[in-house]
Amino acid sequence: MATQTEIFLTDIAFDDDLKATASGNLDVVSGIRNLQGALLRRLITTPGSLAHRPNYGVGLLNFQGAAMTINTQRQISLKIVDQFQQDPRVDVVTSVIIETQDLEPDKITITVKCKIVGIGEQEFVFTPFDGTV
Repeated sequence: MATQTEIFLTDIAFDDDLKATASGNLDVVSGIRNLQGALLRRLITTPGSLAHRPNYGVGLLNFQGAAMTINTQRQISLKIVDQFQQDPRVDVVTSVIIETQDLEPDKITITVKCKIVGIGEQEFVFTPFDGTV
């Protein structure tokens, strides 16, 4: 049976900035935190911005400041489902909820529930325009 590290892999940590460990190596992240970071990068990457992966990304920044109509939320949700399910660690996206606040329309909260290979359903909450996940 595969371990969580084998399922979720290990990558360089991209929290606020690249950080060095005491030994001088770049800090890494593993497990579910690695998957959550990878999914956040899919959310904020604009399709076409990576020459080697032109169809990668939801392009959420293109929607910043846009009116969050039902149609806009549906467009974003469909892009999230498509992109997240391309990650081999995600079996299926079961729901996407997009919330805004009247007083701060540029700030949105996106809650995505996914069935994750090897562990089942997990909920991820993203607040992409305030720099946190």
